[in-house]
Amino acid sequence: MEHSDPSISSDSTVHRPLLPSNMEQEYLRTLAKEQVKTLHKFSGSNSEDVIHWLQCVEQGFDRALLQPVNKYIAVQFYLHGAAAKWFQFNKSNINDWVTFKSELIKVYQPSFHQSLLRMEQRHQTLGESVMEYYHDKM
Repeated sequence: MEHSDPSISSDSTVHRPLLPSNMEQEYLRTLAKEQVKTLHKFSGSNSEDVIHWLQCVEQGFDRALLQPVNKYIAVQFYLHGAAAKWFQFNKSNINDWVTFKSELIKVYQPSFHQSLLRMEQRHQTLGESVMEYYHDKM
């Protein structure tokens, strides 16, 4: 007489993750490309938040599955005005995506005083969720 483990069913099914079809993969690639096209440009003006801009750009690039080397190439098309001039002047010292991000933040991150003032002046807007307000304020 065979003794079998009652925890193992003879009709067990192995579940494999579903892989997207070729059509779905193409749709996702197209969607990611369209999202990358809608990313905002950065000029380096005082009203722009460099860290928030970099987060948005990185999220868009990640959705498009860009590798860091391609992020570094692509981001150059999203710079204009003073930021584009800054990059052209300094690009011989900026060779990769990580260096680009750190150097851009060094140059365009507002001073502590400016950040504190902006935080103090920030008020929740009509229709803005508490979480959006909280994250922006912090």
